[in-house]
Amino acid sequence: MTIIPNSSLLELQNKHTNFGEATGESIYSMLKLKEVLVDENDKPLYPPRLIKPIILNNPFFDIIPRIIGTGKVFSPLLFGEEAEEDEEESVILNKKFTGKGKSVHDHLTGPK
Repeated sequence: MTIIPNSSLLELQNKHTNFGEATGESIYSMLKLKEVLVDENDKPLYPPRLIKPIILNNPFFDIIPRIIGTGKVFSPLLFGEEAEEDEEESVILNKKFTGKGKSVHDHLTGPK
């Protein structure tokens, strides 16, 4: 992976290239990416992960970010009280079985 386009890491050129620039102390983190352990196919044994990239200058100012809904989506077959009862029942079961192994038999009321 090439992080800095004009770097001297020729063995990484044209392989999963990310166009960007690392500045400040993060440049040392980018240099550590070159030192990861690899297998016989030159793939990292423990792939590094970027936790939080920060974009300082966004070239795509005209793109509007999507808003992802966080509310519960009800099944189209459940309406009104039926959906609320189902949600209440699932909350009770989640509290009852928190920290325990869950089985379908624990949720059924009939004989096993």
